[in-house]
Amino acid sequence: MKTLYRMGKRERQLRGFGLILLLSTLLGCSKSLKETPSGMSFLVIRHGDGINARPEEIVAFRFRLIDSRDSIWMDTFSEAFPRITKIADSTQIDKERGIDQLLRMSSHGDSITIQLSVAQYFKQIVNQPVPASMDTSMSLLYAIRIDSVLSYRNYRKWIQSVQLELKSKQLVIDTEKIDKYLLANGIKALKSDTGIQYVISKEGKGEFVQSNQTVWVNYRGYLLGGATFATSDVRIAKEEGIFDERLLYKPKEVVVDRSSVIPGWHIALKLLRNGGRGTFFMPSVLCYGSEKLDTLIRENEILIFDIEVTKIE
Repeated sequence: MKTLYRMGKRERQLRGFGLILLLSTLLGCSKSLKETPSGMSFLVIRHGDGINARPEEIVAFRFRLIDSRDSIWMDTFSEAFPRITKIADSTQIDKERGIDQLLRMSSHGDSITIQLSVAQYFKQIVNQPVPASMDTSMSLLYAIRIDSVLSYRNYRKWIQSVQLELKSKQLVIDTEKIDKYLLANGIKALKSDTGIQYVISKEGKGEFVQSNQTVWVNYRGYLLGGATFATSDVRIAKEEGIFDERLLYKPKEVVVDRSSVIPGWHIALKLLRNGGRGTFFMPSVLCYGSEKLDTLIRENEILIFDIEVTKIE
């Protein structure tokens, strides 16, 4: 297995394999050695609330896997979301991997370590054969922290709250970047309460676009760095080197608040009138968020759109 990161000498002294074992010893007054039905031993070095996970509940946990050479195979502690697993019905215990049985025996707040051989790791954790190229002389330390044990209903609420918190933090970051871009380019923009900043270059006529109306728009999408990634104008597509003969370059039809376009588009369209035109600086949380769309639109990418409403029905 390819290691993700190899620590330097000082980091090995602070975070290495031996340190975690030492901590286990120092916490001896509260540690307890347990064993899963499949025979996998694990050490609870810090006890949580003592209420074991029950069938149908969701266990959210983070882990770090380190080998005896102090190489980190995987570390989820820095990830936005913990890993999750749903506790199966108790009739499935004998069919479960050692790690699934362990999580069934865990409670909120537990900190757990497992010392494994490579063979045990692939059997009890991965449930796959040991790769032929793997050095089986190493030992592994699997450190786990149980973040939450939740009912499915509470899990959904928890996920929503975490997502909202992450979006709020990302919006602050995006707003700072957009402000910096506008200042550097001498652009004075209006700002909606959603975080979109915009400049109306043509007012248009009549009422603002309303929810559920069908509109046709010309558009160009580009990044803060200037690279164009999409347009309805064949001339711009050819000039920017993104022309695709499979596409029809014509105004895009959108049903406001219903069509499957990014959220920022629905917000932007309602800031325009028929015949109106504007440039919209959209935070990533109103675009594709943390999703990497392609090599151009990366995770948490801020997008700029020139949008013109050509028709409203």
